[in-house]
Amino acid sequence: MDFLKNIAGILSAVSMFLFGADPTNINWLIALLIFMGLDIIFGIHDSLAQKTFTRQALLTGLWKKIGMLSLIAISHLLDSLGIMDGVSVLQKAVTAYLIGYELLSIISHMTFAGVPIPTAFKSVIQNFSNANSVPLDNTDREDNAK
Repeated sequence: MDFLKNIAGILSAVSMFLFGADPTNINWLIALLIFMGLDIIFGIHDSLAQKTFTRQALLTGLWKKIGMLSLIAISHLLDSLGIMDGVSVLQKAVTAYLIGYELLSIISHMTFAGVPIPTAFKSVIQNFSNANSVPLDNTDREDNAK
């Protein structure tokens, strides 16, 4: 039991160093982690449905998520230099951008699964799709798969 407590303490110390202890930042980070998990699950579903699933693609996606978390850690370390008088503006901005990116990716995956999306999202998702070469619906994905 002491071993698990030691591991939990080490992980807590490392995460506080990398991401800070501000409760607002932690809540944003938790939201990002949840969105990342959902994006991975929906992405795996899409690739299995298209029969394009590979371990290499999964590892590439996971490395991308690690890169995103690294950007947040870097932004926290830059914020801790005191450039903005102790306000973690850069970390919040980077985290908010990544949450938006993950949310749009999740919505794009949901359209493939047949979930109807509100029309207000469609233009935003179309711009995201064009910028990231992510097809919006089944017909686009099937055409790209051929």
